[in-house]
Amino acid sequence: GEYAAIYGKNVVITTLNRRTTLQFTELINNLRGICKIEFPDVGLSLNLPLELVDNFLASYAIIGMNKVRLFKYVQY
Repeated sequence: GEYAAIYGKNVVITTLNRRTTLQFTELINNLRGICKIEFPDVGLSLNLPLELVDNFLASYAIIGMNKVRLFKYVQY
């Protein structure tokens, strides 16, 4: 995962427990622009526009560049 970030690729970083599975699939043409998140065991599903996800990640990229500002958002 770290190497993907070094080479400018998109990455997802999260913590998961041992029973959590994560599946990535290539976007189908008619679904381009949508990030779909599903939690089938609890009946939750969410479709997010990729533009919204990109804007969210861009706002946090600015925080990550400044370590002092980043620590303000760290929760213990």
